[in-house]
Amino acid sequence: MALQAQLNLGVNNASAALQIYNNTGNRLAWLPDTNIGITGALAGRSTATSGINTTETIVLVDAGMGTGIWQVGNTIHCVLWGTCTSSVANVSTFTLRAGTGGTTSDASIATATVTAAASGTSIPFYVDIVFTITATGTTGTIAGAMNLTNNGTTGIAAAATTVASLTATATLNTTSATAISLSYKSAATTTTTTFNGGYMALMRSL
Repeated sequence: MALQAQLNLGVNNASAALQIYNNTGNRLAWLPDTNIGITGALAGRSTATSGINTTETIVLVDAGMGTGIWQVGNTIHCVLWGTCTSSVANVSTFTLRAGTGGTTSDASIATATVTAAASGTSIPFYVDIVFTITATGTTGTIAGAMNLTNNGTTGIAAAATTVASLTATATLNTTSATAISLSYKSAATTTTTTFNGGYMALMRSL
């Protein structure tokens, strides 16, 4: 018996479904969206930022994703790459924000930090931040981590690899938040970072 599969993708993946038919057109199975793992890009950065230090700056943002994205088990993956010049061991902070504007005025929901080296000019690095929705509602929560890979032990980090858990700073209101963003700032102008590219992607719960 020949089988045919049809995949329907709804807006923001909110009504996705996999339907399986036999060769006479009878539907044999239907798997609703909650049973399908879908990966999709939410945002990307195709141009480099200017050098960022003490002014918190949004480096990745999706400002129109809708509240349907907030489901327990859904994971958002943020990747950035760039270079850093540092002469003092300052703390750099990556901040996840959620709200309705996609700006630094949105609520901070989690942070991760790394301490720079006291030397290094235009040192390349790659940072990977992943978080999962663990609860929804007006007091929703997330859990995740940051993995920063540095070219050597100068620049944005004094170690070749830095792994840190995300520190929750506030609950996530999944009933109203339609924007998610990632920002960066350093503690002083003596650590300046440029982001050359990156992306934000959704991995839906199976």
